[in-house]
Amino acid sequence: MHQVHYVYIVIFSDSGINPVTPILSSAGRRNAPPLNLTGLPGTEKLNDKEKELCQMVRLVPGAYLEYKSALMNESSRLGGLKLAQARTLIKIDVNKTRKIYDFLIREGYITKA
Repeated sequence: MHQVHYVYIVIFSDSGINPVTPILSSAGRRNAPPLNLTGLPGTEKLNDKEKELCQMVRLVPGAYLEYKSALMNESSRLGGLKLAQARTLIKIDVNKTRKIYDFLIREGYITKA
């Protein structure tokens, strides 16, 4: 069982204190379980670190391989790549793009501009 955290916003005005409807805090959010890569096309083309990345980011191997190729080509063409450039190339969640970008730099597939 997980805990739910509420955040209350209180607005002070000349007429006194007015409590506002509680909103759910992100602290109560559960992370999705790692993606099971068993049987997914492209899994056999990934090394162990890439498999782990795909599982944790919940990205199917085929899509990862396309993103990796696009980022590597652009990095090679430009002599390096900025995160903002990576975000324009692959139109997915910015948090996933950041993790893929950081991973590819760390593993030496692309160069940071």
